[in-house]
Amino acid sequence: KVRTPAKGHRLKARSLTVTKGATGKVRLVLARTGSNRAVLRAVRAWRRAPKSQKKRLVVKALVRFTIRDAAGNTLVVRRTVRLT
Repeated sequence: KVRTPAKGHRLKARSLTVTKGATGKVRLVLARTGSNRAVLRAVRAWRRAPKSQKKRLVVKALVRFTIRDAAGNTLVVRRTVRLT
């Protein structure tokens, strides 16, 4: 979920299989086409803002990972990622 001052925009669900000890990249994609423009506009405003205003214009995404091992055990981890 990407947070903006007025409302949030949902992300599409993604799955990724990773072997033990390896890392993987997950590309964040917004669920609705119109949301792309709003989020890109917010990131652009953050990039162009003077240093004194950057802290309040930060665009963040709340990402939830469901980790499942070979035995079927699951672990849910939430992370906040800053979009730049």
